[in-house]
Formats: sequence, C-alpha cells, structure tokens
Amino acid sequence: MKNLYKLIQKFTPKADKLGHFYWGFLYSIAGVIGFFIFDALWLILLPSVVLAASKEFFDKQGHGNAEWLDFIFTIIPGLVITLIIYLQ
Repeated sequence: MKNLYKLIQKFTPKADKLGHFYWGFLYSIAGVIGFFIFDALWLILLPSVVLAASKEFFDKQGHGNAEWLDFIFTIIPGLVITLIIYLQ
C-alpha cells in the first residue's frame, strides 16, 4: 500500500502546477465565450496563452520563478477544450 501511495505522489503535479492548470481553465472559459460570440476557434486558446506568457514574463523580471512547465500547465486546458470543440 505504501508503494502505491508513493507512486501516486510521484505522478501528481505539485500544487503550483495545479494552480496554473486551474487558472488556465478559467482563462479558457473566457475564450469559449469569445468563441461562441465570434465563431473563431483560436479565441479559446488565446487568453490562456497570452496570460500565461505575460505571467512568466513578469516572473522573469524578478517577481517570481519563471518556468516553462508553469506556461505549459496554464495552456493545457485551452488546448484540450479547443480539441474537443474542433473534433465535434
């Protein structure tokens, strides 16, 4: 049982990455609203990419710890939602 728990912990993202995923999801919801108004699929991904890049740029200026994985975890929800809508 301990081995299973250790394995689960190994594959669970850290709280910081889950926070980026959460905010990326919220940004993507704003993009979905834009998609339904303007019927442009790229609008779903746009808010999460722009805001994730802005956040990492801000962190790189000395206000935090800039990481590529933070950027990736922020845009993943937008990518998934875009693919789901595209494939329907």
